[in-house]
Amino acid sequence: MISLKGTCKFCGKVYYWTDYKTTLGKTLGQIEDIRFRWNHCKYCHASGLEVEQDVETEVGKVYHESEVHATAAISEVIEEMRQEVPDLGIRMDDRFVPCGDCCPRCGKGPLDGTTGMDVGSAAKVSKNTHAILPEDGDVTICCYCTALLFFIKRGNRLNLRPATPEEQTMLLENPQVRLMILSLKNIQGHD
Repeated sequence: MISLKGTCKFCGKVYYWTDYKTTLGKTLGQIEDIRFRWNHCKYCHASGLEVEQDVETEVGKVYHESEVHATAAISEVIEEMRQEVPDLGIRMDDRFVPCGDCCPRCGKGPLDGTTGMDVGSAAKVSKNTHAILPEDGDVTICCYCTALLFFIKRGNRLNLRPATPEEQTMLLENPQVRLMILSLKNIQGHD
């Protein structure tokens, strides 16, 4: 619930009321009633009512203060959860693999290293899952825009960064990289 202040631009009346804060879980009829109350003056029924949160009346102050306290409590719980779970990665053999990182070029994701490339280094294979695990400096290709990306380690988490023009030139000399990009583009229907 929220306490509101309505000011009519036409008749000049100012009035206060409490109402639902959102329309979640409401029927169509209830939603229409809420929209009408938030847009039409209850005295002259003109549309274009100016509505703002009431922080002037006692009821408005109570609602506002309870909202501030609730927001602070929720923020505190979220911060505690962040401290308990410092990484949002998937644990494999006591290392975190990136989970939820998006491509820095196109913004799509998450990218989890499944298009990672072993271009000359020894493969790092998980003993439990037999998955190839990316490490700091390993190359991957965005499966959405085919950008060449590098894994970079920040703390105990891997993030992604785009390859520099020089790195792109070097990587594109590798036929495996060119074939992977061409395959991804064919799958996506790109030229």
